[in-house]
Amino acid sequence: MYPHCAFNAKDVLEMGAMLEYSLIWNALYYPAGCVPVTTVEKDEEQFSDKHNDRWTKFIDRTAKGSAGMPISVQVIAHNYEDEKVLAVMKAIEKGVKYDMKVPNV
Repeated sequence: MYPHCAFNAKDVLEMGAMLEYSLIWNALYYPAGCVPVTTVEKDEEQFSDKHNDRWTKFIDRTAKGSAGMPISVQVIAHNYEDEKVLAVMKAIEKGVKYDMKVPNV
């Protein structure tokens, strides 16, 4: 899970370094899951922060043209609490009622 929508394939090497957002939970053996809750709106196709570093530039480039992309939340629990993750994910899904549109390919 990344702090933005999915990144462009051309940025996979640079953005792949952001795996810390999900990799840490695997290393700790914590169960985790992602649930889509909304999509990027047309007026959200830009990103800026106070750092203005390489990450900022890559995230901003990824944000361009991202309207309609799903945005998810990540649910994490302690070891052996898989059922809690699934229950919270189900509650979020039920409460948000997000209907993800599948593109015609």
